[in-house]
Amino acid sequence: MKINRQEAQRVRESPLHDRRQPLAAVSSPSVTAPDPTATPSKGFNRLRQRLAQWLASRSEPQITAITDRAGQIWWRAYNPRTQDLKWLDSEAEVRLWLDTQPCF
Repeated sequence: MKINRQEAQRVRESPLHDRRQPLAAVSSPSVTAPDPTATPSKGFNRLRQRLAQWLASRSEPQITAITDRAGQIWWRAYNPRTQDLKWLDSEAEVRLWLDTQPCF
């Protein structure tokens, strides 16, 4: 299909042609390097805080109360730092075990 000059002129004058904006009006601003003295964003701080909490929780002792079929409560105490695992009979024994563990 060949377009003549009159057809080309009609297309240029159409309402769709008028709605176009110059490229400079829609282009994004130039990208600059980040400021090395700027403080980290809130999202980064939140991520750093959660990572620190997760790492701290992995080094804290884990105490779990478990009831067997007979209704006896057993306490499972685990220290991830020393990999020490104990099964204890009472909460008092758990407290004593915690007191004897290295500082957390």
